[in-house]
Amino acid sequence: MGISRVVLYKHGVGYFERVEEVDGNAEIRLSFKASEMNDVLKSLSLEDADGGTIQSVSYDTSKPVEQLLAEVALNIPSEGGAGALLATIRGADVGLTVGSKKHAGRVVGLEPTTKETESGVVQSQRLTLLDEGGTLLNFDLAEVGGLTFKDESIRKDLAYFFETLIHSYKRDAKNLVVYARGSGKRRVNLRYVVETPVWKTSYRVLLSEDEKEKPFLEGYALVDNTQDEDWSDVRLSLVAGLPISFVHDLYSPRFIKRKEIHVQRESVAGPVMTEEALFEDEACGGGPSMFAAAMPMEMDYPAPEATMMMRASAPPLAKDKARREAARQRTAETVTQSVGDLFEYSLKHPVTVNRNQSALVPIVAHEFEGRRVVLYNSAQRAENPFAAVELKNTTGLTLEGGPLVVTEGETYAGEAMLDTLKPNDRRIVPYAVDLGVRVESEHGYQDEDATMIKVANGRLDIISARLITRVYSFKNKDKRTKLCWLEHPINHDASLFQTLEPEETTHSYYRFLVRLAPEQSTELKVLERQDITQVVALRNLSRENLELYLSKSYLTRAQEAQLRPLVDLAESYQKLSHKMAQTNQEINRIQNDQGRLRENLKSLGSSADENRLRSRYVEKLEAQENDVETLTERLRRLEEQRQEREAELAAAIGRIEFESLIGQEQEPPAPESPTPVDEPELPFDEEADLEEGEEVSS
Repeated sequence: MGISRVVLYKHGVGYFERVEEVDGNAEIRLSFKASEMNDVLKSLSLEDADGGTIQSVSYDTSKPVEQLLAEVALNIPSEGGAGALLATIRGADVGLTVGSKKHAGRVVGLEPTTKETESGVVQSQRLTLLDEGGTLLNFDLAEVGGLTFKDESIRKDLAYFFETLIHSYKRDAKNLVVYARGSGKRRVNLRYVVETPVWKTSYRVLLSEDEKEKPFLEGYALVDNTQDEDWSDVRLSLVAGLPISFVHDLYSPRFIKRKEIHVQRESVAGPVMTEEALFEDEACGGGPSMFAAAMPMEMDYPAPEATMMMRASAPPLAKDKARREAARQRTAETVTQSVGDLFEYSLKHPVTVNRNQSALVPIVAHEFEGRRVVLYNSAQRAENPFAAVELKNTTGLTLEGGPLVVTEGETYAGEAMLDTLKPNDRRIVPYAVDLGVRVESEHGYQDEDATMIKVANGRLDIISARLITRVYSFKNKDKRTKLCWLEHPINHDASLFQTLEPEETTHSYYRFLVRLAPEQSTELKVLERQDITQVVALRNLSRENLELYLSKSYLTRAQEAQLRPLVDLAESYQKLSHKMAQTNQEINRIQNDQGRLRENLKSLGSSADENRLRSRYVEKLEAQENDVETLTERLRRLEEQRQEREAELAAAIGRIEFESLIGQEQEPPAPESPTPVDEPELPFDEEADLEEGEEVSS
């Protein structure tokens, strides 16, 4: 009987059901492409519906035909006929029929011969047999009426050779044989999944000239039969969704490498020796390789109740109402149903799609809630909006994505792409540029004064705002009112300010609905407020910053009283750091000079002048060494004082926290008084502070 049901999925596989009638013990032979075998072996399900049993399933190996033929003991040339066959099986036990006589023996060979006839010399072959009595018998091969191979193995090899050869003519075809066992006439059901082209969709939207009449939607599915078998009167279903599917290699043979163990061999006996005889021991390595075989995926297919598609041609251009009615009649037999997370389109009547052909199938014909609108998006087109259809999916069906053609009355109006729509989903679908509306837009911004000051977590934030303005000007040159959806890009760092709330919001746009009066101009202003924060780390706050913020009234006197001791601590800390840098610089200068003096000492000789110079260098090195010790002690004291100041600064920063609107006096609670800041005591007496570049000793 063949294929009875086909279910096509959007992720590139097809589910097939077929019914085969058998009588008694039977073999059901199917042919698949080599690329389909993995899916077939993964998904094949068999049922002998009338009490029989499925004994086993065999299928062709994945080896190429040339290799299969090479493994057969017979090597039959493509030319030569019976003579070529007999030449390859010398020694085979055969029976001959020549005229009315029968002969038997083993094939010795063939030799060419010629004989004279009335028409001239004829080339022939002479077959030589060896009978049971040891007599050689010669026969003209042209006179042999029949030849029988008595060896069963030769008959099987010949059958296998020719069967393999005939299947090789159908390139890339692999045979699968189902062995059904039982009695009487029965039906065997087979179900499997193979790779198929993805089914596609296309739509037509009919807009009536009467604005009060609802738009009409026609939908078609395009299916392709790329198999080597016709789909004759099959039940066809189309399933939308993405179930998990994968390819797993079950078709290729797998081999596990086994450990090779060698028999221990003894060496050849030699002369008698006092040492123990030696044995040759060959080591063998390698272990078994493990192959992790993935479990076949269990797939849940739609129940077989829904029936499927019929061939359809594109509807002829007709009057609007007649066209809508014709579309309804074409799709009246379509059945739809939800299957878990999937959605299925079916037809109640059988469908025929011949091999290597495609079909256009109607799946939906329905009015929907919608209206003509225009859509303006400056990023898509700055000068004009798009003519669009506002479409709400009130068909009750899931509409797969695909191209959409719009007609207004009997006029082609444009094309669009439709995303997948679940029931009650809504889309604005642009299909043409509306040249009847002209759009201009202007940008601008204005920075406002600071509005808030906030101190917390070791930072001072001064918050101000920027007002961003965009004015859209629409000029409707047509004589009818138009509804315009304006898509304004969302600035995620700003918020709408003194602007009408949008009708809806997408991930990237605010959508405002603007009514464009005929032959008039319409303006819409969108104002957004963006906060701008100036951040200063409290440990870097300077007296200049403090005076600036006071002059601009960012800080109250009470807030300034909290921050002033912190500034003193920060400046004291920075002064200590500066003095430490100076001290390090002086130590490095002295050590560099000491290096120069030591190099000079190495070059002095033993003369009186050189001895005096040596004494001078030694005295200077001794004085410099004392200076280095003094400076090092000073550096240690400075580091201790800086660490103390850093701890005081961190504690003071942690105690300060406030937030207020600028221009509104708010007295914070009295802060804890920080530790009074004293100038650091330096280890030098009288003038301990080193100015940059001052030398300790010369």
